Amino acid sequence: MENDSINVDFLYNISNANETTAIDNVTPFEIVAFSVMFFVVGLVGVTGNITVIYIVISDVKMRMSMTNILIVNLAVSDLCILLFGIPEIVQFMLNRGWLMGLEMCKIQRSVLVAALYTSVMTLLALCVERLVLLFIFILNISLPHAILCLETYMTIISILTVMCDVFRNQ
Repeated sequence: MENDSINVDFLYNISNANETTAIDNVTPFEIVAFSVMFFVVGLVGVTGNITVIYIVISDVKMRMSMTNILIVNLAVSDLCILLFGIPEIVQFMLNRGWLMGLEMCKIQRSVLVAALYTSVMTLLALCVERLVLLFIFILNISLPHAILCLETYMTIISILTVMCDVFRNQ
């Protein structure tokens, strides 16, 4: 019980005068290279996602497809990840700590987590839709039978997953 305190200096970017931090070892070339890389990724990502959203929303025929609606949903969530995630990564790389205040921290984290979950769930919905279409068209069965096959498949996978978790924790 002599030393119950935890050193949290790294959370506040506190260093001694003799220590070098990660930012001290970065060359100007690396800073420029990362800046250009993030600019290109951000520009291509934002432009591409806005283009996808615009194309699907502006065409009536494209709005009728469930796949296209899911792709728009994925584009919106990816746009949120780009807009809220890249500034955080840049701040982290500069090793300056959080500069935008507590409220913006909460908003940024909430939007980023929601967008990440939305991306994963949208990809899952796209996979389920493709699987149902596989059952219907390739295996040549009706929609109710395809849904029954999908439910059975998902139930078996769920049971196996839970069993693996139960046996792992014993």
